[in-house]
Amino acid sequence: MENIFSDTEDNTRMQAFSEKMSWLHEKADSGDIFSSIALLGVYTMAASDSRESRQRAYHYASIAANAEHPSGYFTMAGLLRMDGGEENEQKAEAYLRKAVKAGHLEAPGELGRWLLDRNENLKEAAELLQRSVSRGCTEYALDLYECLKKLGNDVAAFKSLVTWVKKSPSEGSAYFYLGNCYMKGDGIAANPRKAVDAYRRGVNCGDFRCILMMAAAYYKGMGTGCKPDKGLALLKKAVGEIDDDLSFESIINLCCDMTIEEIPEEDYTSLMQLLVERAKADEKLQSLVVQYAEENGTDSLPLRLRHFVINE
Repeated sequence: MENIFSDTEDNTRMQAFSEKMSWLHEKADSGDIFSSIALLGVYTMAASDSRESRQRAYHYASIAANAEHPSGYFTMAGLLRMDGGEENEQKAEAYLRKAVKAGHLEAPGELGRWLLDRNENLKEAAELLQRSVSRGCTEYALDLYECLKKLGNDVAAFKSLVTWVKKSPSEGSAYFYLGNCYMKGDGIAANPRKAVDAYRRGVNCGDFRCILMMAAAYYKGMGTGCKPDKGLALLKKAVGEIDDDLSFESIINLCCDMTIEEIPEEDYTSLMQLLVERAKADEKLQSLVVQYAEENGTDSLPLRLRHFVINE
């Protein structure tokens, strides 16, 4: 009875959705711009998976753009970029600039990010990114930081990180970059204790890189007393959380960079053994190990992992 009820409930929802879509299409066909914008949102979400949905998204984006609606400009830019090609890129930028002028919330950040990726008009990019971040779009905060760094304004870059942390206190990445600034004296006087405090906050947010930096700090005594037991616990935690090539490469680089004076041989051996055991039991991690060895050479791996690859 439970499965029958669930199927019936799903059918009811699908019918209600279908009726709502039919109503929106009727309203849009009669010239209602808000119905066109609603349909634009629906079809844009499926535009990358379905040619039909993309064509419909183009149709309603065109209607909204012709009505000078910010969402029409913004979505048209995204669709053109999705299709690629130099001509589409030029058209997309023109639409994105119209979206900025029309007051679209995310458009300044997207245009700023685009300019940053192309390494063009960086001063304009910084102004655009700052505008979006100031409006609460913190997904552009890292882009703003990187843009200001490229401009050589380390102090402003550091201040942008402080703002990012205040606006998004649960964003681990912000603490990672903030900690690096304090550790290196980048845009602010070097302060290992404040760096460690930032990394610790990032660890609490689950940021993988902060876990590694905090572990290194415990082993090297940077901003905190030497506490190898806590360092090893964090490195083991990191091994358990490896889920992509970047996280795997990060932990390998850290292990290769730390000297025998910084990490006791027994800790290093224990960590490598844990990596090998996890690789044997986890096909994804196993493929990451092999991929890393193929791209960087087997000799780039720590000894135990090197033996693992050779034996496999």
